[in-house]
Amino acid sequence: MIEINSISFSLTEEKSILDCLKKVGIVIIRSALKKDDINLYFSISRNFRAYLLQQTEQTSCHDQDKDYRSIVLKILRMQSGYSLSYQMQYYFDIPNKFYLPFFLVQKAGLLKMISQYLHGPAGILTNYCSLRVQNPGEVQKALPFHQDAGPVNSSNGRGIVIWIPLNEIDAVTPTLEIVPQKINHIFPHVGQKETGYSILDDESNSIIKNYEGRLIFDNLQQGDVLLFDFTTLHRTYVTKKMTKARYSIDMRCVLPQDLPKYYQGDYLISKNVADSLNFSFEAELQYVVDKITAFEMAMKEGFMKVNDQLVECHSLIKKTSMLHWLRNQIRNIF
Repeated sequence: MIEINSISFSLTEEKSILDCLKKVGIVIIRSALKKDDINLYFSISRNFRAYLLQQTEQTSCHDQDKDYRSIVLKILRMQSGYSLSYQMQYYFDIPNKFYLPFFLVQKAGLLKMISQYLHGPAGILTNYCSLRVQNPGEVQKALPFHQDAGPVNSSNGRGIVIWIPLNEIDAVTPTLEIVPQKINHIFPHVGQKETGYSILDDESNSIIKNYEGRLIFDNLQQGDVLLFDFTTLHRTYVTKKMTKARYSIDMRCVLPQDLPKYYQGDYLISKNVADSLNFSFEAELQYVVDKITAFEMAMKEGFMKVNDQLVECHSLIKKTSMLHWLRNQIRNIF
């Protein structure tokens, strides 16, 4: 039996981290990120989306424009298909170009460490960086066991998931069940094709059964980081006793040569790109301001383009309260 303590290390224990990934396919890095940084990202991401959603809902539209506004609301609420089935919300649009999570990972030296593990210059997939909200609820609706390997990220199964809890994971918070066993191949998937995930085959199910009752990761703090292979078997863990939503960042690291041919360079943030971001919290603030300003201008002009849909709205929204809140957040950090 593998205890959580045996796969938990500090950021300075690089050799032990890499050895653990090679042997088990999973590792916990304790206090890898600063809590203040995590809280800032957490707050800005949630409140920025909530702000846009609130303003859009309150916008007055002519009757002929209500269908268009419903498209905007659907996108802002951003529940992807399978998340509707599994009590989970995936927010892709904010982190895609919102560089704070990439900066945090780079500042901690994780991208360099992952590059050593993958034997090449690893990068972070921007289109798979997401803020995730797992809600407590029905146990039978928890995400089934699966691997993250697949044609959309790395068809050969080579890659690392960076999983960062934004709030404390304890007995009342949904968490993950992860099989602590190194797996070097992708299992065939059968069934549940409409969800994007699949029930695995007999071989994988027998592996899972061997670890039954010893898979729950329920002791993760803000600042801890979980790394695991694309081929590692895992799923969301929810019980009826859980009452608190879980927030986390999910990031995928791959080698450029493992990406599908149709991927373009802007889907990958490499170490060199991350180093050149010249990140500052003021720059992050300006990014959010620019997004809100662009949103306002589109509303003022009576149209905005979202996913190739022409969306017509007729009200200028105000950003004063949001910007005041953001500036206070910046001051609290410094």
